[in-house]
Amino acid sequence: MENQEKRRIAYLGPEGTYTWEAARRSLERCQLGELVPFTTPVDVFDAVEKGDADIGVVALYNMIRGHVSDIITQIDANHMKMIGQVIVPVDHCIAALPGTDPDSVTQILSHEQAMRQCSEYLGKRYAEAGKKEVSSTAEGMRRVSEDSLEGVAALGPEPAADLYGLQVMDRSISNTSGNATLFAVIGPERYLGPSSGKDSTMVALHPGLNRRKGDEKGMLLNILQQIYNHDINLTMVESRPDGQWGFIFYLEMDGHRDDLNVRQALHGIDYYLSTRGCTDPEPGTYDPVPGIVRVLGSYSKVDRTI
Repeated sequence: MENQEKRRIAYLGPEGTYTWEAARRSLERCQLGELVPFTTPVDVFDAVEKGDADIGVVALYNMIRGHVSDIITQIDANHMKMIGQVIVPVDHCIAALPGTDPDSVTQILSHEQAMRQCSEYLGKRYAEAGKKEVSSTAEGMRRVSEDSLEGVAALGPEPAADLYGLQVMDRSISNTSGNATLFAVIGPERYLGPSSGKDSTMVALHPGLNRRKGDEKGMLLNILQQIYNHDINLTMVESRPDGQWGFIFYLEMDGHRDDLNVRQALHGIDYYLSTRGCTDPEPGTYDPVPGIVRVLGSYSKVDRTI
C-alpha cells in the first residue's frame, strides 16, 4: 500500500476517532492524500464503491471484544478487497466541559463498543448516569464541546478530548489494559500489492453455493486439511450464517494469494467445495462453482505487539 499516489481515505468520523488515527497512519504509508470523514461504516463502504473515496478504513477486530459488528461480511458482500491492516492502541478516558464537577455528570455519550469496554468503571463510578450511544467516540466528545452540554461527559481517546477542548476527568478507564483494535484498509482489487514474503490472506468460503450438495460431516476438517497439507499457518477461522441455514467460513492464513502454496491450497479447497471430491486435483479437471471460494485480500502482516 506504500506509494506516491494521492488517495482519498474514507473513515468513520469526526476527527479524533480511533478510526481517524488508523486512517492517519494509512495516510502516512501513502505519503500523499486526504482524509474524508463519514458518519457510519456503511457510508465508508459506499464511498469506496461509488468512487467518492479511493480506499477506506474500518474497525475489524478488537483484541478484547473480538470482531466488530459484521465488517468482515460487508467486505465480502461488497466485493471489496482488504489491502492492508493497521493496529491502534485503545485507551479510553472520560471528559467533559472545562470546570465540570465529576459528581455532576448525569449522562454519558460514546460508541457502544467503548461503553462495553468501560462497563466496569461506569458501573462503579456512574451507575446512575444515563448512557447514550452515538456513532463514534469522537462524535460524543464533539457534541459535548460544540453544544456546550453541561452535566454530560463522553468516553473516548484522550487526543479527541484535547482536540475538542474538553477536561479529562479520568484516564485509562477500560476494563482491560493493553487493549487494541485492528483496522482493515479496504479498496478495489487494483490496490492489492504483490507478495512481500511476510503477508496474510483472508478468504471467504461459501459451501452453500453448491446446490448439488448439502451439509456433510467433516467439511471443515477437509478444508483445514488442505491448508495443513500445503504447510500454511492458519491464523483465524470464523463462521457467519449464510441466510440459508448454512454457514460462510472466513479464514485468515499466512502467505500471499500469489504464493504457490497458497494458490494450491485455495485450488484444493475450491475443488473440494465444488465437487466434495478428492484432494490435490489438477487444474482444469472439474467445473468450479463461481464464488464458492473468494479471496478477500492479501496484505502485509502488521506488528501486533502493543
